[in-house]
Amino acid sequence: GDPILGLTEKYLADPRSNKVNLGVGVYSDDQGRLPVLKAVQQVGTAVLAHASADLRADQEFIMSAATWRPASEVLKFASKKLREELSLNRDFMLKIVQQAGPAHLASVSVNLRGDKDFMLAVAAAFPQGGVLCHATRELRAALYADRTFVLKQVHYWGLPELLHASLDLR
Repeated sequence: GDPILGLTEKYLADPRSNKVNLGVGVYSDDQGRLPVLKAVQQVGTAVLAHASADLRADQEFIMSAATWRPASEVLKFASKKLREELSLNRDFMLKIVQQAGPAHLASVSVNLRGDKDFMLAVAAAFPQGGVLCHATRELRAALYADRTFVLKQVHYWGLPELLHASLDLR
């Protein structure tokens, strides 16, 4: 028979717990994740420029690479379609903004910039500010109408924050 296909049979017959399946298919770890090659870990994201178009369009691969390298760097090598999809992924974009800083919020989708939980998570990561200016106008209005939010802002930034508070709160 085919020696490559025979690898799967040998793998299944091997009783060792630390074995690696070298047969047909894609290797994944015990959690079902696609491992990132050591070259990506050591060389950095430059190696991704040489990855196949299929890999650069594979969300699982790109997200796995982003566990080893800064997500904002990895995203540059993803296919255009995948970048558009990931720009809507709340957890992935939060990771990028937390790594790259609040200035990266300008490239985050409008949907996420209008998402209260997303923007508050970003604001919590950057208490020094520079976050809420990227929120949608509607979200800023809602936040500055929220008594608890405004009190936290006043506590951290001082009385000038009251100028942003809604008329009802003032």
